Amino acid sequence: MMRKLREGTAQERLRQARYVFEGWLAFSGARVKWLEHVGDITSSLVAEVKGAGLIAVAKPHNLDATDALHAAIFNTGRPVLFVPTEGALPPTLGEHIVIAWKPRTQARKAITRTMPWLRAAKRLTIVTVDESGTGQGCAEAVGLLKEQGISAEVRHVHTQPGQHIGARLLSEAEAVAADAIVMGAFRFGQIFEWVFGGVTHEVLRHTRLPVFMMH
Repeated sequence: MMRKLREGTAQERLRQARYVFEGWLAFSGARVKWLEHVGDITSSLVAEVKGAGLIAVAKPHNLDATDALHAAIFNTGRPVLFVPTEGALPPTLGEHIVIAWKPRTQARKAITRTMPWLRAAKRLTIVTVDESGTGQGCAEAVGLLKEQGISAEVRHVHTQPGQHIGARLLSEAEAVAADAIVMGAFRFGQIFEWVFGGVTHEVLRHTRLPVFMMH
């Protein structure tokens, strides 16, 4: 009921989305098609992206978009490109990619599933934040890239007192003039995210760069 009062009915939200889409299509001249799927957002999205190589999702501006982003990252098994909507985007995309490395399954999958974009990049920088044993841990990331004939610079950085890991990652990406980030997406539950602010939540909240993500 609160969603309908604030954002309109499902049909009204659909009409608004279609209006924006058609305006963009006329401006861009892109070759795309519009699909409508009746049902729950998560199940609908999962059904429609089974053959997708990448899901692009803008920073959420309402509850529908928030649900779609969450479903895209955590339920589809597909890589997601998160696109911020506040401020100017970089003039390039994927020429210099920062890989946020943590020796976890999600980070490994992020590298392997975004390999087409990593191969196309002119420069790659692996960044670890507050990781112990970084030499051995980064060797795995370097090895994953080396198997594909790709080289990367490695940077080990640390947070300042009171600084969030996500904020440190974003500041490092800005310092090396990256135009995109690749990272694993970690989920700890909404209550934890709201109270403590996980790294995934922090990065998506504040990034000015597009972010390739994989859970």
